[in-house]
Amino acid sequence: MVYAGEPPLVWAIDRDTALVDGTITVTLRRFATEAPPDPRSAIRPALVIRCEEGKTEVFVTVPAGLVGEEHLKGAPVSVTFDSLLPVRERWFASERGDAVFSPGADAFLAQLKLTDTVHLRVRVRDSVTQVSSFAVVGLSEPLRRLAPECEHANWPVSPTTIN
Repeated sequence: MVYAGEPPLVWAIDRDTALVDGTITVTLRRFATEAPPDPRSAIRPALVIRCEEGKTEVFVTVPAGLVGEEHLKGAPVSVTFDSLLPVRERWFASERGDAVFSPGADAFLAQLKLTDTVHLRVRVRDSVTQVSSFAVVGLSEPLRRLAPECEHANWPVSPTTIN
């Protein structure tokens, strides 16, 4: 499948400042390196790390959208870091159902920085599972650039501990 615009497979960093209150939001995004074709969407899934006011969120976009129980209760997600055994969790759905959020963003990020590839299987509805792989090698420098907005008591990455 050819994805709309074929996004680059690099870490993209966006920094926005809210006009209303000056809140700074920094977003680090990486598109999936592999994702099977989905006839409902020409958009490539993305892994996103977002920092705002000292809070870190990690989520993956779900182009096909969550519906039914998965949208109300969150989606079952299987996470595999490199070749480790998969971990099964229930990730929280966004209000629009177009993303699922890790319930433990800081722990996920701590493991992610030790990983080359992460595989995510997200059940978006009863019979549909989105399988995405993300090459996360090279995360160190982008994380350094996030640190000023992201650092907080549980921030698992500091400029001195990034490999």
